[in-house]
Amino acid sequence: MICSCYCRGKLNDFFIVSLPIRDTDWGLPVLKPRYSIMFEGKTTERVRGEGLNGYRGARGGRGGETATEMPRLETDRMERMKSVVDKIVAIYERRGNEKYADEEVTQLQHALHCAKLAMNEQAPTEMVVAAFLHDIGHILGHEALPGGVDEDLHDHHEETGYAFLSQYFPAVIADPVRLHVAAKRWLCTTDITYADRLSPTSYKSFLDQGGPMSHEERIEFESHPNFAAAVRVRRWDDQGKNPHEVLPTMQELLPLIEAQAA
Repeated sequence: MICSCYCRGKLNDFFIVSLPIRDTDWGLPVLKPRYSIMFEGKTTERVRGEGLNGYRGARGGRGGETATEMPRLETDRMERMKSVVDKIVAIYERRGNEKYADEEVTQLQHALHCAKLAMNEQAPTEMVVAAFLHDIGHILGHEALPGGVDEDLHDHHEETGYAFLSQYFPAVIADPVRLHVAAKRWLCTTDITYADRLSPTSYKSFLDQGGPMSHEERIEFESHPNFAAAVRVRRWDDQGKNPHEVLPTMQELLPLIEAQAA
């Protein structure tokens, strides 16, 4: 059984996670004088005091990497993280000042406000990142945003954003992005007062996106493992539209985004 309290550190460019290791002689979970290295989802055991020559092989993970390959793989991962962060910065620098239909805030203001709301609730880092990135599908391409509520506002931006983000981020981030449109429909279906809290643009998109859910749609949505996370992101989405809000900068959020990138 893994201890619920552990320490993280860094040693020789490897991420270290202290874990209790089962004493196979006695069958009891005890802390032995060894540590485990967690890298790319793989855990490797070493007895304390041993160097790389004490490499004992990995449990689980992607398989195949040796100890000497791990620094190179970590470098590749860091380069990949930097690449996606650079892409996100470029997207918001290019189109972050645009507004969607009749909303008062820009795309960047909205993203930052949602992230701030998540941080105010002391949400986990992955939820802050999901809140910031949930509407990125609106501005990934070059197609102009709708100019008003008289246009069709069902642009499938949730699917576009998911297709991009799922390449770089775990499901706990990508899934709420894909599901935040469905989450609005669910909230408006299960709470008869929720639609009254939507902005005119958001209410119009709610109708264009299918309106209230059927019973079958509700059951399907509620069965998703990241259902609750999607609903949290949706609530921040509908609250994060104050053009006068004092906001963090995108630069302040970049370390959080980078830390969550695969």
